[in-house]
Amino acid sequence: MKKYSKTIILSSIIIILLILNAALLYQNYQLKKDYTEEVVIKKGSKLKYFSLQDIDGKHYTSENIISENDYTLFILFSLSDCPSCLMEKNVWEEIHKINKVRVIGIVSHNYEIELISWIENSNLSFTILHDKNGKVTEYFKKQHNINATPLKIVVDRNGEIIVINTSQPDPNRHRELISIIDREIQNNKY
Repeated sequence: MKKYSKTIILSSIIIILLILNAALLYQNYQLKKDYTEEVVIKKGSKLKYFSLQDIDGKHYTSENIISENDYTLFILFSLSDCPSCLMEKNVWEEIHKINKVRVIGIVSHNYEIELISWIENSNLSFTILHDKNGKVTEYFKKQHNINATPLKIVVDRNGEIIVINTSQPDPNRHRELISIIDREIQNNKY
């Protein structure tokens, strides 16, 4: 009788573990499926006007930023849900060093002290704007039906969106953003 009870208990545990494993595999499949749609390009739509401040209190508007450059890359992200941001930041810096593209980070985060600390420790050389209430980031995520961050949007000097690119889970593919931007700029030359 004892042997029979142990067999039933062990069989039950194995069945429960198999069910949990199947659930995890399904969840992983869903996450991977979400990431397969990482590049969405919608040409022609205009960038919505916004006004934000950097951590020093300097005001920026979308119109002023884009009118000063042929192309601007806006990177919208949140410190709380963007693990790939730390992996992608080197690519952002490289894009920032390309003269044709200005890079502006837009960070959705409630606590300015944490944001300041993150900026100082990340060694980013481009402007970071504070989207304290997250309205700008949420607007763009909803407008383009994208849930992942970072959300990268390239616009031309007229405010026309030429590239929309979302988070890239594979670190080996982060540099693809550079070639995507280069290709779209070539196709969009003035």
